[in-house]
Amino acid sequence: MVERKVNTVIVIAWHGLPIYACNVIRAFRARMDVASVHIITQLDNIPYASREAHLGTQFIQCLSEDSGLTWSKLGLPIPQVLFVTSWNHRGYNALAREVKRSGGSVVLMTDNIFHGSLKQYLGAIWFRLCLRKRYDAAFVPGIKCKQFLQFLGMPKDAIRIGLYAGDPAIFRDDGRQKNGEFVFVGQLIERKGIKELVGAAKRLGILSRITFYGDGDLREWMHGEGCRIHGFIQPEELGEVLRSFSILLLPSRLDHWGVALHEGALAGCSLIASDKTGAAFDLINDRHNGCIFLSGNSAALEASLKWVLDQPTQWWQNARLLSVQKAMAITPENWAIVAEEICEKLLNKKLSIQS
Repeated sequence: MVERKVNTVIVIAWHGLPIYACNVIRAFRARMDVASVHIITQLDNIPYASREAHLGTQFIQCLSEDSGLTWSKLGLPIPQVLFVTSWNHRGYNALAREVKRSGGSVVLMTDNIFHGSLKQYLGAIWFRLCLRKRYDAAFVPGIKCKQFLQFLGMPKDAIRIGLYAGDPAIFRDDGRQKNGEFVFVGQLIERKGIKELVGAAKRLGILSRITFYGDGDLREWMHGEGCRIHGFIQPEELGEVLRSFSILLLPSRLDHWGVALHEGALAGCSLIASDKTGAAFDLINDRHNGCIFLSGNSAALEASLKWVLDQPTQWWQNARLLSVQKAMAITPENWAIVAEEICEKLLNKKLSIQS
């Protein structure tokens, strides 16, 4: 382990800064013995009530349009290590270039998964030619994301898993009696597989047993179909809700990760997700604590719903334990450990080069 100097600076540039990001960053800041860990972001429009309370510190806003952004404009020293989401954010890219010129390291945080589009095949060429040299390491949520980064040309030993983590302090299973019902958490949009889910549930006669938490373009259509919908709720309230439900559904046509799946697993839910949901492959043992079905296929989703409903009591008990077990491998504390190990490796490498 390198003995870090007191002036070591680490910056995390996290686009949107969702609450789960605030929680992992808080754990990281508590763990690190460096002079400062700064956070910069461009906030999204999700109405979280308490980002700074979860984060434990303030953050600096950074706009993507500012391709001339510099560390001096932000009032920050150039960091030795920069963690950055999005390779398309012009402001972050400008800051990353300055870090590289100063001899620092840049860690890409990304959740993309392979889905075989022409854009991705062309993107792999572009990444190898233009982007690979920008990044010294990568931090991704799960195995599908790691496979995609390897496809793009990032070395296997430069990629670490565990980027997105729900907080057990908010979502942990408390052992209460489950209600035998289904829950969906997320945007009410077509990409989330809402129409396939509503169709499958209506054919099985179980639509009234599904509660939806979220908002989006399909809300009015869903009301017309007879769906039970609640709006967006804060994470603490959501944790209390999830502890009561038996099955969390995430039937997305494409979801690079799906943090709601992890939060549901922490709360002891069985899980049903599509094969285009990245988190499914880290959190679901198919037919043991849920099902993974073919994305966009309402009949396959219907079969998964029916299979789960037909399982005996012992299956539900075992599934609950397995969901929690798998979810507890991904926590803010583990995030902090992995991020520290990434920093140590990069700082040691720079130190050895300098010496």
